[in-house]
Amino acid sequence: MWHWPFDYKPLYEKYYRQYTVASDQAALWQKKYFELKNKPADQIIPEPVTYGFISSTQIIELFVDKFGIEVVPMLKIKDGTFKATTVEEMMFGVVLSGVSKMIYEPEFCDCDDFSFALTGWFCLHKGWQALPFGSVTDFIGVAHHNQNCFVAYEDMTLKKLVLKFIEPQDNRFVDPAKIELVTMP
Repeated sequence: MWHWPFDYKPLYEKYYRQYTVASDQAALWQKKYFELKNKPADQIIPEPVTYGFISSTQIIELFVDKFGIEVVPMLKIKDGTFKATTVEEMMFGVVLSGVSKMIYEPEFCDCDDFSFALTGWFCLHKGWQALPFGSVTDFIGVAHHNQNCFVAYEDMTLKKLVLKFIEPQDNRFVDPAKIELVTMP
């Protein structure tokens, strides 16, 4: 029998394990790609239709018009430019998110959780994260409440930008006249 000067069996086993792990990883990624590529149409979230851009200065001006100059230090607008769309398209995203279907539970799943969940949905989906949408805390007398706000064109004429407030627990617009002051958490 032939005697090798070196024991090749441990080396063979090492490379065989590496090959097996690599082929398992490749199979896993192929499966993920197939699932993503063949995702059912009802699970694909369409991108919003946009019409140009809105600057953060325009957004700040809308807040100042409503709440006065004292609101400016409380605004936390991180980006300089956003994509513009219509109120109708924004509400399509709000309804599409399904956040209003969450179950309310005092202190554990209340206004702030609904508001942050809706903001998070907009941040997670392609195209929607470029829109001027956020969470705000409003003060009505001594009480405070979290809700969402956005800036969009009022209609398809694309002439007037409006600041809208939404109650994320039931997808209804909030009358801005009832809000005394607003901050961004």
